[in-house]
Amino acid sequence: MNSPLIIPASLAILLLSTLPAAAQGTPEPITDGQWGGMSLSNNNLGSELPVSFADRAAAPPVNNVCSGATVYELSPGQTVMMSGNNTGVVVTDPPGLMIVWEAFTLTACANVVIDYCVPGSVFTNHIKNLAVNCPDFLTGILLGANTACTVSFQDLAPGTYWIPVYAAAGITPQGPYTIAVTATTCTAPTAYCIPISTFGPNEGDYISWVQLGNLDMVSTFQVNKTYVDNTAYTTQLIPGQLYQISVISGAYNTDQVAAWIDYNDDFSFTPDEKLGEGTATSTDSLKVFTFTVPANAPVGNKRLRVRTANVQPGQPLPLDPCYNYSRCETEDYTVFITGTQPAEVDLDLRVFLQGPYVGSSMNDGLRAAGFVPTTEPYTGLGYAHTGGGGGETTTAAVLAVSGNSAVVDWVFVELRNANDPATVIATKSGLLLRDGKVVAGNGVSPLIFNIPAGNYHVAVRHRNHLGCMTDAPLQLDANTTTLDFTASTTECYGIDARASSGDVRMLWAGNTINDNNVKYTGGNNDRDPILARFGGSSPTGTASGYYREDVNMDGKVKYTGGGNDRDPILVTTGSGNPSSVRVEQLP
Repeated sequence: MNSPLIIPASLAILLLSTLPAAAQGTPEPITDGQWGGMSLSNNNLGSELPVSFADRAAAPPVNNVCSGATVYELSPGQTVMMSGNNTGVVVTDPPGLMIVWEAFTLTACANVVIDYCVPGSVFTNHIKNLAVNCPDFLTGILLGANTACTVSFQDLAPGTYWIPVYAAAGITPQGPYTIAVTATTCTAPTAYCIPISTFGPNEGDYISWVQLGNLDMVSTFQVNKTYVDNTAYTTQLIPGQLYQISVISGAYNTDQVAAWIDYNDDFSFTPDEKLGEGTATSTDSLKVFTFTVPANAPVGNKRLRVRTANVQPGQPLPLDPCYNYSRCETEDYTVFITGTQPAEVDLDLRVFLQGPYVGSSMNDGLRAAGFVPTTEPYTGLGYAHTGGGGGETTTAAVLAVSGNSAVVDWVFVELRNANDPATVIATKSGLLLRDGKVVAGNGVSPLIFNIPAGNYHVAVRHRNHLGCMTDAPLQLDANTTTLDFTASTTECYGIDARASSGDVRMLWAGNTINDNNVKYTGGNNDRDPILARFGGSSPTGTASGYYREDVNMDGKVKYTGGGNDRDPILVTTGSGNPSSVRVEQLP
């Protein structure tokens, strides 16, 4: 459905002779007193007439207010005769006119014509407007194009509309009246609408993150860039399956966020194709919409539309997929509806790191200090990504989350061959939260690997801890599999592969060198790099930052004193024998 031309409210009192026919179907706010001198058409003169009022002694009709209107169902191809009786009508404030109300509910997009010249009920004057809300109809009206007898509106979306029927003595029918309302099918679009905007995203009304399946896009704010064509980015969806789409809005904390998929390829986004809508509650607000792909969705590429807008008075709410909001951004993507299971496995993983572990969770000192990078660090550290992994990113909004869901650091996750666990099939970098959950860059979703379902060993590694791996392969597929490396009951490959604290298990800390062991003394030990980090001349020095030598991950490298990073290495190797070596239990 195409978005109609916007008409500023200040121009809504234009004479008929100067109103472009294309200027139809757009809600506009009404200012105080504006109704009293606008939108009246004389079917003999075709011009505006002053309004006169007469006192009535009878009780006003029930539809003297919009909430009393009878609501008729109207579908394209139908005409509905709406009859009433305006005896006793009084001036209402707002709008300061003698009017009665009729209403209709459109079942589908339609072009609507209201006829005020039904035989036996001819209006000398009529109002050229349609209200989109009741009882607060002043918040939005539509200005139609009119002839001597009719008012017409193009491409009205499905929904309920209220008709203000003028009822002034001497120039409209008195007592019984009838109007005819006809709906015809909207003109089918042949291309997707491209919304425009006065301010666009410039005032903070933008999209910073979209994630659905394998589609994981961090957006960059672009001045004056109202529409972004991201259709080169895609993910696969299966009919009948349940999915979640995650969207992070921008810097304005009351924006509306919504998403649609055009399942039937008709170049429009209808209400039944909406995936969800929500209101931002903070800057960089995350909204997650759960939806099910229709079981009968046709196979092929489909357009995914994501919008955020700061809805001004008189503008459509819920969000319209095409409306030219004054402050907004729109991004389009592609989803491929497939009839077969995609090459995908989902993993809900949990793991603790010994270095930052305190009590029953981990500290988030690196995040609190602003040191956790928005792009995974493992590619730069020489870890070999494969199977589609590498380059994972997150946002400042995700890193701003505090509490149990706060980010601790990035981890490196591997899926390995079931028969030869030394062979890595696929990798992903994920965010490790304080409660041990490992999630995708949006901070909420499980890890998704673009490989076929099957049996795999799962290994998890960290830049200054020793990794571990499942002892037996797991059956993995698109139905999310849960794996908890913090549980003592989860069996791992090798001997003593994890550190213990009661029944809790965690990765061994202290691997400050990129190798497969932790050493306190001797060549290539992990203690000396701590001293070297801040020059090595004074053991009491410190260095703040994102460093492998920060074993306890509090954001500061220390060699001596409370909270130093040297002692955890001795704990890992065994405090009774400083010369012992802890070897990583990975094939």
